[in-house]
Amino acid sequence: MNGAAKLVRPRRQSQNELLVQPMLNYSCAGGSGNGLSYGVCTVQGYRPHMEDRYTARASVRTGHPVYGQASFFAVYDGHGGDWVSSFCVREKCSFLDFLIEDEQLTSLLAQQSPICDYRDCLRRLFLGYDRKIRREIDYQRNRADSCGSTAVVLLICRRHLLLANCGDSRGVVYIDYGNYYNRVTVDHSVTHILNKELSTVEIRTERQRFDGLRYEMDRDRGLRKPHDKLGHGLMVTRAFGDYDFKGDDLHNLVTAEPSINHGTYFFKGHERLAALASDGLWDVFTTEEVCEFALHQLKRRSSVQTVARDLLQCALEAGSRDNLTLVLVCFDKNIELALPQDVGQLRDETDRLADAVAREDLARATTETEVQQLAQRLAAKMVRITSEAVFGEQDAGSGQQQPAQRCFSRVCYFFWLRRARQRLRRALGDPGLPALDEANDDDGEDED
Repeated sequence: MNGAAKLVRPRRQSQNELLVQPMLNYSCAGGSGNGLSYGVCTVQGYRPHMEDRYTARASVRTGHPVYGQASFFAVYDGHGGDWVSSFCVREKCSFLDFLIEDEQLTSLLAQQSPICDYRDCLRRLFLGYDRKIRREIDYQRNRADSCGSTAVVLLICRRHLLLANCGDSRGVVYIDYGNYYNRVTVDHSVTHILNKELSTVEIRTERQRFDGLRYEMDRDRGLRKPHDKLGHGLMVTRAFGDYDFKGDDLHNLVTAEPSINHGTYFFKGHERLAALASDGLWDVFTTEEVCEFALHQLKRRSSVQTVARDLLQCALEAGSRDNLTLVLVCFDKNIELALPQDVGQLRDETDRLADAVAREDLARATTETEVQQLAQRLAAKMVRITSEAVFGEQDAGSGQQQPAQRCFSRVCYFFWLRRARQRLRRALGDPGLPALDEANDDDGEDED
């Protein structure tokens, strides 16, 4: 029987209705330990509810012979409600607790076993935790069958780095070895299946479950997009929960089996940073853009926590309409603070330029559109200044930017656009700041 024909389910709770103004309830945290530091930032954005959750532990369990030397990070992007994503971080029953209670995983980490030994173990743990969630839902009878959550997790223990995911939350490790971005997770979504943005093995496996899915072409981007979203708004093909779409009669249209084919390896000494984020960030920025911006901001003496917040603010400027969560992990010993000009100096320069522009155009800038145009002009100038500081004046002025420079400059533009518009409105004497700015935000750091 065709599984697609069985998709007659109660309509899942929708987050499609966007807010007119974004909720700028930024929440930031950070910490360090085991030779690394991390920063986390979340913001609700334009969605009516915050359904993202995360876990960040520089030391999983202090004093433990194995997990005392282990670090764990995860992002869970809920959909249809926040019950499943909240369960993944709930005390004593979180996904992290489920992992560290497993004797096989503990033994593998203790023995520093070969990488290939972890794959079956991680697959078993993902599927086992999905069954645990189902038992809890059945026990509570809370009608959470239509809820689900993606998961991307990073476990670091001595020389091992394990990265796995199910769903479209993405994890990436930047390796400074010829500017190589090691994207070790695969986005499991209907769109990626249709556009064959998976490996040959992944496509074969996924398409068997979605044979006959209708699509239409996006003429502007040349991409296929689903004609009917899977199950009244569900776009992911792998996730915890979503039990409306799991079972023999539905051929497991959604599964919790993780993608770990390229997710485990030994440290080589060239790793610089890792980023885990919900799809709200990856909707507007590429892997390369996020990594280049983060790396160069860290080199410019910004804290990891501040860089994470900067990236989310840039994502809202770039048009993201989803919940946003980013966990940024920096391998401290590998970051060299080599650039002579720090972010604070550039921000002072932005303020001076903005004040000058405001005085010059005070009579003309009377509408929101004119203020926006001034901000865009100022942001473009600041991108040139920043690019010269990072990549050198000759390269920046040659007109032939390298890929890394182009990636950095695109995110940097939204970084300066936000600050320029904020400063211009203040300099022009308008107390009402644009929607994406915060009245009390001076780009300071949040408390943990």
